[in-house]
Amino acid sequence: MRETSTHESGNLGYDYYLSEADPDALLLVERWADGASQAAHTWTETFSALQELKAQYCDEVEIEKYERD
Repeated sequence: MRETSTHESGNLGYDYYLSEADPDALLLVERWADGASQAAHTWTETFSALQELKAQYCDEVEIEKYERD
């Protein structure tokens, strides 16, 4: 998924981090050039596949969005 997402128009970065303290925790950080690029990403097959994986394997998902100044 990382490989596919990083080739999408407007994607500036896609990184994930595993927690030493909690083996079930994953932090996924995506960076987009603008809101339109991020919104277009939500219509891709890659995004749909990730939603299916989250529904199958995640008990809880927290999403936070930030804008750079």
